[in-house]
This record gives sequence, C-alpha cells and structure tokens, in this order.
Amino acid sequence: MAALEKVLIGGRWRTTRASGIFNAVNPANRSPLPGLYPVSALDDVEEAVEAAARAAESLAGLEPERLADFLERYARRIEGRREELVQTAFEETALDGGRLQRRSGGRDFIPAIGTHSQTEGGPAPQR
Repeated sequence: MAALEKVLIGGRWRTTRASGIFNAVNPANRSPLPGLYPVSALDDVEEAVEAAARAAESLAGLEPERLADFLERYARRIEGRREELVQTAFEETALDGGRLQRRSGGRDFIPAIGTHSQTEGGPAPQR
C-alpha cells in the first residue's frame, strides 16, 4: 500500500489524524492517480484554520513593499513549476492545456501581479 500523503499545517508537513483516505482519479479515463490522500479529521481542520488565521494576521501587519516582495517570490515559484502544475491539473480535471491556460488568463503569473515599483503610489494596473 502506498504511503499516505502528508498535510501542510502551520508551515509544517506532517501526518494527519485521518478520518478516511482517498485516491484521486483521472476523470477522462477513471484511472487512479498516484498518491493516497487523507480525509483530515476535524481536529486537523481546526488546527489548519487557526494557523491560517495567524498567518493572515502576520501578513496584514507587513509593510506593503515586503508583502509585494513575498507575493512576487511566491509567484515566481509557481511559474517555475508551471509545466508540472498544468500536467497535474490536466490529470485531475481532464481539461486540455489550452483550456487550462485560458482559465488562468493565458499569461504568465508574474506580469499579472506586477512589481512593487508599479504598485507604489497605488494599485497595480488592471490587465
């Protein structure tokens, strides 16, 4: 049996007190996808929500430039894994790559966010 995937709670990947398990399935051909996933128990969900609330409070207290820098770094990491993310999305949804691109705006993530030099003095320009 495959190992149960871990969950990210409070910035840490850990095992969960699972109340069940499931396999993701490719809807195009009904074949099981790799990985065995937990159905998190209520305690884990509550802990995740509390950790998210603490993170939101921390982010709300950041200076706008630091928040912009954080978001730009995060967007670059997503963009760096674009191929892998699109492939996973395709396998999990059966949407083709072109349709996935259209749903994401068909553009790179970085320009959609803008840089903090563009946002100084006001919001980023709308595209």
